[in-house]
Amino acid sequence: MEDTLGKRIVYHRKRIQMTQDQLAEKLGITAQAISKWENDQSCPDIVLLPQLAEVFGISTDALLGHKPRQEVHQAEIVEDENEPDGIHLQKNNWEFHWDSGRQDAIGFALWVLIAGVLYLLSRIYTWDVSLWDILWPTALIMLGGVGMFGRLSFFRISCILFGGFALLNKLGIFSLKNDKSLFWAVLIILFGCSLLADALKKPKKRKIHLHSKNKKSRSDYQSDDNAFTYHARFGETAVPVLVPNLTRGDIQVNFGEYTIDLTQVGAFAPDCRLDASCSFGELRILVPKTCKVIPSSTASFAEFAIRGTPNPNHAAEILLDAGVNFGEITVEYV
Repeated sequence: MEDTLGKRIVYHRKRIQMTQDQLAEKLGITAQAISKWENDQSCPDIVLLPQLAEVFGISTDALLGHKPRQEVHQAEIVEDENEPDGIHLQKNNWEFHWDSGRQDAIGFALWVLIAGVLYLLSRIYTWDVSLWDILWPTALIMLGGVGMFGRLSFFRISCILFGGFALLNKLGIFSLKNDKSLFWAVLIILFGCSLLADALKKPKKRKIHLHSKNKKSRSDYQSDDNAFTYHARFGETAVPVLVPNLTRGDIQVNFGEYTIDLTQVGAFAPDCRLDASCSFGELRILVPKTCKVIPSSTASFAEFAIRGTPNPNHAAEILLDAGVNFGEITVEYV
């Protein structure tokens, strides 16, 4: 809905809990003139704008809807999601783009290639080694090497060291034929130390950042003269509801922090009903004190709370049906 001068006058008049008659008396005009302003049938005289802004406790620019110039930030370079991974030719230059999802396939291909080359050399130079003697040490080396991408693991390092040592021993480059029991004892100790080191290593703290620019973020707000719907996920937004006469609202949010502001609603119908659903997130519903919320809530591993109280002589009521799972819904009177 369009944000007009009349809508701003309605909002700020209700914010300071002032009637049309009281505002008219402050300005020295009739209540009918205030009504015409709020319905956008006429505009205040220019000489009344500073006085009107002073009554509301805001600036004239804020009353007229003038927003300060936003700071221009440096453009962010975003990786093109459609750009293919792997090796490709661009501007006559070969470029390599590493895709972590392909590391297993690349590791397997390298293992087969290295094992094949070594077995071919063993046949050419008549090394006393079988294909199996080449396969399992190279498999250990590739298992450790590929697994090192993205994180340091002492177990992976042990796989590389043991695989390399075993391969050199099988090829006769470094031989330990006298006492193989010593070899296996060192192997067991090496793997035991690596497992203990990985277990004692301080884990990294993982933080989940939810931002509206996330490619998975979804937000859909629709409204007419007496109803609105807001469905969102993976975001962090605040939505002002600008409805002249609210009868029904539907809110469904997941994975994020959201605020629904009902303080700018023109009026609440006698049978006004609000359905709110929140899963794995936080939802704040801002309600004017002139309206009382009558809640009916269901919560699973979650919290539903009401902060503040409405005015004793509240003018309207909202029937709130709230469902929250692994999250929080809070109603705040403002």
